[in-house]
Amino acid sequence: MTDGWRRWQPQGSLTDREMQVLREIHARKSLREIGHALSISQDTVRNHVRNIIEKLRLFGEASK
Repeated sequence: MTDGWRRWQPQGSLTDREMQVLREIHARKSLREIGHALSISQDTVRNHVRNIIEKLRLFGEASK
């Protein structure tokens, strides 16, 4: 990862697991790959992604 990634701090309060998922997303891994890497189900990965989106307010008018 780049130094910029390490310095970036989210506005919301992400859990350690959500940060792990976010790092895997940043590495361009699929939900299946993330689940395998973190020993969690794809559904759990989806839940973490949903929480990340909500906490970081990563949505726009088109998604409403």
